[in-house]
Amino acid sequence: MKWLQLVAVAAAVLLAGAVAFAAGPTVQGPASWPLFGGNPQHNAVFGQGPGVAWTLHQGGVSKPSAVVDGVLYAAVNPHNLAIRFHVTSAGTKGNPASTGEIWEIGAATGKVLRTVKLPSTLHLVTVWNDIVFGGTGGATLLEATPRRWIRGGGVGGAWAVSAQTGKILWSIHTRASVQSGVGVDPARDVAVFGTGAGRVYGVQATTGRILWRDDLRADVSPSHPNLVDGVAYIDGGGPTPTALYALKERTGKVLWSVPGPNGDCAPAVDGGRVFAVASIQAGAHLEVNRLYAVSAASGKVLWTYTTPPGPVVAGDEAPAPTVAAGTVYMASPFTNAVYALDEATGRLLWRATLHGQAKSSAIADVAHRLVYVTDGGGFLWALRMNNGAVAGVVYLGGNFLAGEGPILVDGTLYVGSTRGIYALPAREVVSASLP
Repeated sequence: MKWLQLVAVAAAVLLAGAVAFAAGPTVQGPASWPLFGGNPQHNAVFGQGPGVAWTLHQGGVSKPSAVVDGVLYAAVNPHNLAIRFHVTSAGTKGNPASTGEIWEIGAATGKVLRTVKLPSTLHLVTVWNDIVFGGTGGATLLEATPRRWIRGGGVGGAWAVSAQTGKILWSIHTRASVQSGVGVDPARDVAVFGTGAGRVYGVQATTGRILWRDDLRADVSPSHPNLVDGVAYIDGGGPTPTALYALKERTGKVLWSVPGPNGDCAPAVDGGRVFAVASIQAGAHLEVNRLYAVSAASGKVLWTYTTPPGPVVAGDEAPAPTVAAGTVYMASPFTNAVYALDEATGRLLWRATLHGQAKSSAIADVAHRLVYVTDGGGFLWALRMNNGAVAGVVYLGGNFLAGEGPILVDGTLYVGSTRGIYALPAREVVSASLP
């Protein structure tokens, strides 16, 4: 069957390294990728095409983050087989800090063009104006008091690297980690990032000059800032009341805050609404995800949707929501399911259950009426946009811990896992099925 053929080919390439399966068309992508998912909606879908296929094996955690001008940019941590939390008698810790790397890869060929080493775990990269931005630092809870948490380990900070030469253009070192990466507003030359010590920085994107620094005393490190119309939206976790914040990009002034969302993911923005997710304890060993829809202008909560409870999951508890064509998509690791909700009302349209934990964001190919998502069991899914029915599923293996989910550019799906980076034509996923 088609899915068995895909598994066999993927396994063979894992042994051989990076191999192009067949000559294919070029993959171009947009001219910049300044935010998580490439846009405020987090819907990482750009262009059309037949797609290409290759696999790049490397033994750590790989996160394909952006495709710009024919180059795939990935955050790679060669020595980290998993970036996750575990609980010890000393508190909550992350795996030991390691060296992170920015990989520039030919999007059509899988050939590694350049690697840039950074001094600590790298989580996500964005690209604008021939500059690659990234955030580094570990996930260990270094300090926990009623007033502040500090999460870090290794070298925490924000980095800007030349996409042409690999030279570091500027860096801002922080004691705490910058797990979320750096959001950029191209129109204003402003970049924003949060740290595991509760501080949010606004800097000039081209130079790194600090414009402002806010102390929210909330763990904003895992939440990638979303910059829209001069406003930066970011989630904040404990120990202060968890909240979604709206900050003025140029000054850092807090315009409003909404209690609830707790900093695990990046808020999405569309149609004057901000969408953010919380992970909430619902029993001794149970949690739920709650999706908030908030007015971007006022911070008023427009509606909420709460998933059924499920077993507690350590780390990556709330994948970022995605908005496309009037629908919000939310994955929940507690129920192993993807939810589609009406953007205006919050009405549940459908729910699709996956094989493994749904820890990655979904994307929607509106042109072909398909939703793509990965699960922790190593499966890549194609779901029908109208009802969530399975249109195809491919087993790639490994664990999809990246959280960012797949990206789709010119007909090619790029997926990162603990086994490496996969590129495969979207049409191959749709034509594949389980026995």
